Amino acid sequence: MGILLAVVIILFVVSIAFKMVPHYMDYKAIEKSVEGLSSVSSGSVKTPAAFYQYMQKSMQINAIQNVKAEDIMKVERNGNQFTVYIDYERREPMIKNLSLIAHFKKELSVPVP
Repeated sequence: MGILLAVVIILFVVSIAFKMVPHYMDYKAIEKSVEGLSSVSSGSVKTPAAFYQYMQKSMQINAIQNVKAEDIMKVERNGNQFTVYIDYERREPMIKNLSLIAHFKKELSVPVP
């Protein structure tokens, strides 16, 4: 009986991990793309609108779907830096009316290339 309970608990935890880990990987890819802006050599990203286009392309390359850069982040240009406010959440249904929620919120400053 104890082994069966342990197996059920382990399977439940694994199920949660399978549902949530992809969202954390997407968030880390978004964060890495924002931080990688300083290595863009073309200098084509000078305005917030160009920043959103850069991020949308980066999200497409990283296979991040069902979100738009404009919906999950706010970008402001302050002199020679972009200040990026990332704020969004992802929901995964578990059992009937219970869902797992991951809320991602971070402020990043990156130099304008």
